[in-house]
Amino acid sequence: MLHLHAVEKSFGAATVLKDVHLHIAPREKTGLIGVNGSGKTTLLRIITGETPPDKGSVIFSAPCQTALLSQEVTVKPYHTLHDEMRRALPHLVHLERKLRALEEEMIAEADNVERMEELLGCYAGLQEEYERGSGHDLEWKIDCIIQGLGFSLRDKGRYVSEFSGGWQMRMELAKLLLREVDLLLLDEPTNHLDLAATRWLEDYLREYPGAVVIVSHDRYFLNRVTTATLHIERGSLTTYRGNYDLFVRERNKTRELQEKAYHLQQKKLERDMRFIERFRYKARLASRVKSREKMVEKMEKVEAPSRDLPSINLAFEYEDTQMTTVFRLKDLEKHYGSLSVPLRGEIEIRSGERLAIVGENGAGKTTLLSLLSGDDLHFSGKLRVHQSSTVRYYRQNHQLSLRSEHTVLEELQDSAPPGMSLQALRTLLGNFLFRGDDVFKRVEVLSGGEKARLALAQIVASSSNVLLLDEPTNHLDIDSREALAEALEAYEGTIIVVSHDRYFIDQVCARVIEIEKGVMADYPGNYSYYFMKKSEGSAGREPLPEKAKLVRPKKARHGPAEKSTGKKLQELEETICGIEKSLKRIEEALADPHNISDPQKVKKLSEDYALQKKLVDDHFAAYEELYQTLEH
Repeated sequence: MLHLHAVEKSFGAATVLKDVHLHIAPREKTGLIGVNGSGKTTLLRIITGETPPDKGSVIFSAPCQTALLSQEVTVKPYHTLHDEMRRALPHLVHLERKLRALEEEMIAEADNVERMEELLGCYAGLQEEYERGSGHDLEWKIDCIIQGLGFSLRDKGRYVSEFSGGWQMRMELAKLLLREVDLLLLDEPTNHLDLAATRWLEDYLREYPGAVVIVSHDRYFLNRVTTATLHIERGSLTTYRGNYDLFVRERNKTRELQEKAYHLQQKKLERDMRFIERFRYKARLASRVKSREKMVEKMEKVEAPSRDLPSINLAFEYEDTQMTTVFRLKDLEKHYGSLSVPLRGEIEIRSGERLAIVGENGAGKTTLLSLLSGDDLHFSGKLRVHQSSTVRYYRQNHQLSLRSEHTVLEELQDSAPPGMSLQALRTLLGNFLFRGDDVFKRVEVLSGGEKARLALAQIVASSSNVLLLDEPTNHLDIDSREALAEALEAYEGTIIVVSHDRYFIDQVCARVIEIEKGVMADYPGNYSYYFMKKSEGSAGREPLPEKAKLVRPKKARHGPAEKSTGKKLQELEETICGIEKSLKRIEEALADPHNISDPQKVKKLSEDYALQKKLVDDHFAAYEELYQTLEH
């Protein structure tokens, strides 16, 4: 359906895509992955024609409708939700209007037989076109999609301006799904979805009639939806047939094989070059040295295995204190004007526990974190916080707490302990990928991902025994999410996290608190356990993912036989060099005028020379034979 051939794209001196080849089949569900800034969005825009490639071609094998979900909001504030949904299919809406107009005209011309026949013929043609476009299912599809994404049917009559930015992004997604284009391109479609809406979207996309390309950092989502994976790294694109977990396994196998081949070739080159350098000026070995040099020149070099691009490197400082129960809460309630957010139930959170808070958007997850942090003291109910707790709170809207006029270094310096040196601050920022002059960037020019990393650095700069994390993986790529999960696993304190990243919850948390209709329910397990308990008795249970970590490629290890052969080669080289030195001494002795006058001495030196010459040839033959054994 779609073919990209030798596509390249640069912005200034920076090459984003180079020699990209790609094939996408009809109905194929493909994940597009890579670190932030690797060129994923650029590739999507090249496919849609929004951004032209510098070189190469984009070929569709048949007429193909494409649609791209970007992170820009285009819905009109003065429209209702229902109006916006219908705007997604203007052709069907236009046909509806023409059909209604014809119906009214037919009523008016009921007595005019000739005109009625003409109108009926026109009506039948429009009706057939309307049915081909599934016009009769339009309202049913609208209701299914908006409810699946978390809207209620009552929301259809509400104006767009009444919804938050996150809900407006859901409208953008809903409109694209309604269109059912041949090739749907989704850039971070789960960013503004809660868990229920994300699960619905997974099921919907698996059955979607067209092809789908998805950019996402949600590993769980990719595993459930995709059957192929495109990986962008340093401008190059590699295709893997399988979901994200298969990609990780295959990439690691490939890297291990490449690393082994690379190290073997490097050892071979090292031996060759050592041989060439040692025997370069030996006239008797000149032909052999020349042959070895040609062999090295013609050798097809194995590229060094590519290393993962830098991801964040962090470790949370734990402040050790003696406490058993950190929080005890019962029947909390927070009022926002006329709006009430109840949190009914009794929960005890003990020191060292790791728990996730889940629930629909608006259920009260962020409200609960805010109350636990001590930021908000205006609520009803009972909340006891241990006096020895040292809480660090990562807010979802952390950009509001960052001062735009500060540089990155100044912002971290203000939140760090007074005794922290400038070098320590810069080292910490380096661990969060702020290196060199990056530390002097003003906060106002940082991307969403950079602001997220800076906010995490602020928390790491201070020790704690309780971490409250509200959507900490937003704006982080998959490798950075893995690094964050590993750091949290090593942290000895209490962790309470709100996240829509189910794989992350499974890695980090061993307890789930669900907020549903104002009631807190306790599940003693990770997300997979929680979902299993919620799904018991229902059809189509979500498969449980393996709790797997990204396996880094191991360095190639060489067996004892190879090590023994390499050692023998080195010993032979040293022996040959020793014999060569002996030959050189004999040559010098034969050239000495004092020896030339002594025939017996010359005879003895000549015999020794012939013996040493045969010896060096024998050792060199043994070297060549052993070398060939190692090479094969």
